[in-house]
Order: sequence, then C-alpha cells, then structure tokens
Amino acid sequence: MLELGKKFSRKNLAQAPELFSETIALIEREFKYSADYKFEIDFYPLMRKENHQHCHLLIDNETNKVVGHIGFLQKNLKFKNLTLPTQFIGGICIDKKYQGQRLFTHFFKTLTQEYISNIALHVLWGDLHEVYKKFDFYPAGIQYSVAPSGDGSLKEIKFKSQAHLYNKIHETHLAPTREEADWDILKNITSSKLYADDKNYFFANKGFDLTHIAHEYYFTDKKIKIPFQLWSRGEVGASEHVALIKIVNAKYFYDFYSEFPAIQNLSTHDFILNCIDSIEVPATSIIPTDKKLKLYISGLDSI
Repeated sequence: MLELGKKFSRKNLAQAPELFSETIALIEREFKYSADYKFEIDFYPLMRKENHQHCHLLIDNETNKVVGHIGFLQKNLKFKNLTLPTQFIGGICIDKKYQGQRLFTHFFKTLTQEYISNIALHVLWGDLHEVYKKFDFYPAGIQYSVAPSGDGSLKEIKFKSQAHLYNKIHETHLAPTREEADWDILKNITSSKLYADDKNYFFANKGFDLTHIAHEYYFTDKKIKIPFQLWSRGEVGASEHVALIKIVNAKYFYDFYSEFPAIQNLSTHDFILNCIDSIEVPATSIIPTDKKLKLYISGLDSI
C-alpha cells in the first residue's frame, strides 16, 4: 500500500465511483484539455467502468480532494508467435498545487510494482523522458509521419470491426491484439472516425492531440490517398518514437531471440534498443536491425 502518512490516502474508482467526475476534471485540467473534447471518451478503454479498479486515485485527506491519478490497462502485444502481456499506463497526473513534494515518485513507483506479475512490459506515453528514465522507461519504436496525400477515396462509415484487416498487422509488427469484445469497446471512442471499404480502412482523429491525423490503417490497395496526416508503418517521412517502454520481465523475449543469448547480459536500455527497432542506436548492438521487433500502437490503443 501507498504509505504517505496521515495526509494522503489511496483509492481506486471502483471503491469510490462518486469521484469519477472529479478525477476526469483533474486529468483534463492537468493535460490542458480543450473544452471541445472529453478524456473519458477519447480514452474510453482506460476509463470505462469495467476498468475502474485499475484507475488509482491519490486523495488529500484534509480536503477529500482527488490530487492524483494513474490508470493501468492490460493488453497483449503480438508478433507472429510472440505474445507479450503488457500493462499500458495512462491518465498520469498530479494536481499542480501538489507537485514538487515527491508525491508522484512515491505514487508511480508503488503502483508500477503492483503490476508486474505475469507481465513483460510497461508502456506509457509522455514527453518527460528524463523523469521516466528514473523508473527505467525509455523511448522505443519508430513512428513515421506522412503528409496528406489527396482528397481521399475512402468514405467515413459507421464504426464496425476491421479485424479481418487489422490482424494482418501482426505478421509484420508487434501490435496489440484485439478480440471482437475489444472492437466493441473501441467503438465508444466516438471522437475517432472510421473510413473504409471492404479491403482498406483507416481511423482518423481522437481528441485534441490527434486532430486531422490518421493513426491506424491497413491498405490492401496501395494507391489509397487520404486527406489526413498519416502515422505510417513504412520508412518514409519524419519520425519519432512510438512510446516509453520498461522491461518488466525480459525472459518473455529469450525464446524468441534464442539465437542471440548475449542480450541477457545487456543493460535495460540496450535490451530495449536491441529487441525493438528504434530511432536511437544501442551502445551495444547484438540483434541485427532486420530482426528487431517493429512496434505499432495506434491512437485507438494508446492511453
């Protein structure tokens, strides 16, 4: 349990559902969220009622106010025969009035230690690389950005599962798995729009940070043109990292990379950069670039 003396305590939203609106207000305030968007919609899989036991709150006992939130959402990342059970971490914030008191360090470190059983990776998104480096999170993956290419031949349609196309991504990339139940959950992200025909699709928009961006796609027809900036899986355009990753249990990688046993002696940082294709070059290179995992996490899955 979190030990912060008498001043602070911890609950989750399942224990205190009456604090949901206050929690959303805190997250949106600290994220400087536009009034035109709603965090609970843009990140529905994280904030939905069925995941409330994994949405953790830091409470000021003197005011009974929510002053911090960190949410966890378990997913599997898959590439061919490799499956990595993973905890996605999102909605991370501390009220600015309470920052500088090491509350975040204690809150975050304690919670991440509670989510390590039968887990290979922790994944989160954020710009505070130096902060998360203290917890062994490092940038990984390569995300390519391609400019709009035309007026678009795919039309917006009502949300429906694209599993018949999405699942093909696992043949080339390490990406979150999705059952039909997952597609039913994702349809609640109503800020994201689907453009599709029988053989091609893409999702565009999601909240204020993915406006006019196509963040997930599969094109059977390589001539498809879209009127949005595209997060591409190809090696074109400007690039950045996909996410910040921590290795929780490296043994999940050992069988897959059995021909490279020397990776077992690498530092955490070099292990990530050897196993996952990234912008940064590892200090010690063991796995050839063409054998590294190519990470793909779309805007629908990122939290």
